[in-house]
Amino acid sequence: MDGSVKSFLFTDAKRHLTTKRQLKYQGIAKINLDQISFYPSINTKFDQNNVDRISEIFHKDACRRLDIRNHVTTIVSRQHLKRTLRAARATSGELMTNNPTQYPHLHFRVSQVRYLHGQHRLKAGEETLPPTEQCPTLRNALVDEYANEKQPSNGEIYRKIHNVDLCAAFDGLLAIPGLWNGMSLGSLNKVLALKCDEEIVHYLKHIKRFWATLVDHDPAKMAKIDLHTVDSLQRHAPNASEVDKKAVKDLIVSGEVLSKFTKPKRLSIWHKLRSCEECDCVIPSLHTFFRDISYLNACADVVKRLVVLTKQCPTIQKALGHSFRPHSANEDCQIQISETTFRRQPGNLAQQLDTGYRQIWMYAMRWYPEMAKEEQSHTVKAKPTRTMADENAIYDMAALARQLGFCSKQIEDILKQSPDRQIARAALLRARRADRYHYNRSSFESLIDRVVEVFSYAIPNENESVIELIASRAVSLKDRCGLPLVQA
Repeated sequence: MDGSVKSFLFTDAKRHLTTKRQLKYQGIAKINLDQISFYPSINTKFDQNNVDRISEIFHKDACRRLDIRNHVTTIVSRQHLKRTLRAARATSGELMTNNPTQYPHLHFRVSQVRYLHGQHRLKAGEETLPPTEQCPTLRNALVDEYANEKQPSNGEIYRKIHNVDLCAAFDGLLAIPGLWNGMSLGSLNKVLALKCDEEIVHYLKHIKRFWATLVDHDPAKMAKIDLHTVDSLQRHAPNASEVDKKAVKDLIVSGEVLSKFTKPKRLSIWHKLRSCEECDCVIPSLHTFFRDISYLNACADVVKRLVVLTKQCPTIQKALGHSFRPHSANEDCQIQISETTFRRQPGNLAQQLDTGYRQIWMYAMRWYPEMAKEEQSHTVKAKPTRTMADENAIYDMAALARQLGFCSKQIEDILKQSPDRQIARAALLRARRADRYHYNRSSFESLIDRVVEVFSYAIPNENESVIELIASRAVSLKDRCGLPLVQA
């Protein structure tokens, strides 16, 4: 396995993070409010103004209890959890579901479940909801959300970040103080819910690698990179845009940014920015990271259709890796060069998995608006929901995954619902009046097969439509991260 595959797939550090998280994370369930008590070491004093404010939100927008932002972080002993699961005839696997409508409803004795945060939301729920509806969602993990909570102390924030096992990746950025204007604590909840731990850590390490490269990975020099420097340079692409190249060079050479460095050192930094491979990108930061989480979320929501996440395979990468079943370890890598054609290149088993995994994500990036379609009226951003997904796009993704060597029950279930077969079935039924004709049941499926076979004679267009780069108009800085632009 070469170095690039090692860095992208399962490293010792990632396995360590995942192992730690698996020891603590148990899943999600619903539990009655009156069964939750406070944890002895936390502050139980209520701010009634904050409770009233949250109650007003619940009255106005309804208490969306299944929304992950309204989950409550709690602690429960494994013994009590196992006993309660048995009583409910539920399994630990059911706690790992990603479908909010399938969260199991568990019943605990008083004091068995204790909350770590969210006391203001719980109090607001008690005051707002009728007794028959006081069943919030319990997230039996170490996740937090501050959108509707009183701002916690810095110490509490630091403690809770470490509890979610992102500390290793975020701690790597502590050496660069200029990055932390972009930190969004309220978004950590969304980051964890993605189940894309490997991709998230990869992005955070990319941020560290970019800024550290500029100053030769010298801790003393990294500490000199200030907030103004990062805020001024982030999202620029000096190696791709002549306009950005001039703007960034002027900022650096003049001392407008990197003001704590001497002019010779700033010139050296400019040279590294222009010549180092690690710097050949849009300048990253924590601000771009949290913006890009929206894009990752839209694509992840699509890729999750192909697998089920479990305690053993809690992330998309692990679940797809577990489902990788190539026909032969000696096969070449298949590389998709258009929507209908592939080429082959030499590659071992690890490279087949790596290239296949990446191509599934690339498909999701191209087609996620179609696979989770919503009505759009000249919107600037593609913001999908799951209400009207394009069945052809979903089927094609499953077919691509299987061709690349991935096999799961979810993939097979999608392929069984072939749009071609549905069209063929409908065509056969509409071709003759039902009150006059019928088909033999024993041969009907074979008739569908014959019609579908006719569809296979369709010849792909040689000149498929290709998205052209628009050179006449530069993408504005604010649109260089987050959900991509769509044509109005």
